[in-house]
Amino acid sequence: MNIRTYKIIILTVIVATILLNLISCSKYEEGPSFSLKTKTSRLIGVWEFVLDDSSTNETDHFVIEFKEDGGFTMDLYSDSVDNHEYCEGVWEWKSNKEIVEVNLEEPNFFADQFEWEIVRLTNNEFWCYGFFSMLYKWEKKN
Repeated sequence: MNIRTYKIIILTVIVATILLNLISCSKYEEGPSFSLKTKTSRLIGVWEFVLDDSSTNETDHFVIEFKEDGGFTMDLYSDSVDNHEYCEGVWEWKSNKEIVEVNLEEPNFFADQFEWEIVRLTNNEFWCYGFFSMLYKWEKKN
């Protein structure tokens, strides 16, 4: 074999190794397996809870916002029980960016601090285990 053949073989092995690493290493259980955006840039924004029609009223709304400066807001409104909750606080990453911890400025009926274990985080989807170990699915609004 000549030098050119060795270079081609080595280059093929390097490219294959890189591709396998990109495809196989996913931080979150449901993906994505690869993203050019950082986890923080994917999380920043306004998220609306995806309603399950079988268990919630269609006039319920649950919106959260993760701000770039570490601020957090949560807005929950339900016509079915005539209730409105609005909270502010701060958020930060925990456990190597697998958990988002939120600390509220004033305790509400949820808690003054809670953690969401991320299962999926894409540009438009945020799935996490949260209150009562339930799976919450959010869609990005903006």
